[in-house]
Amino acid sequence: MKLLKSALAAMIFLSIMICSSITWAGANKDLLKAADIGDINALKICLENGADVNTQNDNGITSLMFAASQDHVDIAAELLARGADVNVKDNDGWTALFYAAQNGYTDIVTRLIAKGADVNAKTPVGNTALIMAAQYGHADIVNLLITDGAEVNAKDDEGRTALSYAAKRGYADVVTRLIAKGANMNADTSIGNTALIQAAQNDHGDIVTQLIAAGADVNAKDDEGWTALFYAAQNGYADIVNRLIAKGADVNAKTPIGETALILATRYGYSDIVTRLIAGSANVNAEDDNGRTALSYAAGNGYDNIMNILKTAGAK
Repeated sequence: MKLLKSALAAMIFLSIMICSSITWAGANKDLLKAADIGDINALKICLENGADVNTQNDNGITSLMFAASQDHVDIAAELLARGADVNVKDNDGWTALFYAAQNGYTDIVTRLIAKGADVNAKTPVGNTALIMAAQYGHADIVNLLITDGAEVNAKDDEGRTALSYAAKRGYADVVTRLIAKGANMNADTSIGNTALIQAAQNDHGDIVTQLIAAGADVNAKDDEGWTALFYAAQNGYADIVNRLIAKGADVNAKTPIGETALILATRYGYSDIVTRLIAGSANVNAEDDNGRTALSYAAGNGYDNIMNILKTAGAK
């Protein structure tokens, strides 16, 4: 008991020492330090001694931003109760909400929104809090932000939406919530990638199915003229190929240089995908712009098994 009292006394003494400066500038500096390390006692002492609740360090960071970036809920609550500005930005153009949303701190996000945080504010590269939450798979925060007015189809400077990031990174729960809130299935990025193409590129089968069921165009092409099926066939993602074909992917579509999914699968030696494409009515004698067929590539690469599969299907 005596030891506990001594420890408590030491903590109180430390808190007082942190904010012992009698100057206004010193109090502000100590306030930032108290928020950073999560010392609620020191923080209160600093505020009572005249520290500016909205003071910023050389990087533009406020005490509220420190609290938001480290999940110091009690610190954030105290600062908000004393009028901290929820929408002030640091030198990188970030608000406290950006830090909390990126890190998945649901309680702090809730408190910031309740105090008027701008849910549609953007960083200098166009990221919103919703995009950040989606990038890191924070489904509950995604839901909170949309419920409080976040624009579900907002794009960053690369043309990516929250759905685009979630589909690319494989966050199925986030994708589900975005779809339920009206996300545009066919929005594309600055290079023409749709959420479906990005899910296919990264072998996220469940998300591919989700997106198609919600209305994604299975045959959409990016700026390179590639569909989701081309990427799946080239990368050897047999499950994705199966899902796309089952949902109407054009197995005889061609890239700008005449390649079909069958030619791509053959070139990279994926016999299972070759078999699936043929079963889905792929033209085994289709030629690319160099006049080469899948059989030509199989022979050139020494893929005897694929040659047999193609010949059995009528390749010449």
